[in-house]
Amino acid sequence: MKINDIIKFLVNMAINDENKYFDIVHAIALIFPDKLVEQLNQIAQKPIWDGDIISPSYRNELLDMKLAVKICFKREQGYTSATNIAYSILKIIDPPKAEEPSKG
Repeated sequence: MKINDIIKFLVNMAINDENKYFDIVHAIALIFPDKLVEQLNQIAQKPIWDGDIISPSYRNELLDMKLAVKICFKREQGYTSATNIAYSILKIIDPPKAEEPSKG
C-alpha cells in the first residue's frame, strides 16, 4: 500500500469519526509527503485557477486523497481549493507564522 492510499484511508476515517478527527489529522501530518506541502499551502491560501497551479500532478494527488476539491470561483470553473481536513493538516505541518507586532 502506498502512502497516498494510507492518507486517503485516514482522511475517510477522520471525516466519518468526529471524536477521533484531530487524532487522525495528527497521524496524517506525521506521514504527509514533504513534496506536497507547497502545493497544499498554495491552494489553502485561496482558490487557484488550474493554469496557475504549482504542479498539476501534485494537485491531482491531493484531489485523490480528498485534500483538495475542484470548485467554481467568481462564476468560473477550473479552480482548486483545499478541504477543511487539508487545512487542519497544514496547520500542524506548516503552522501560520505569527505576525510581527506593529511598530509605532
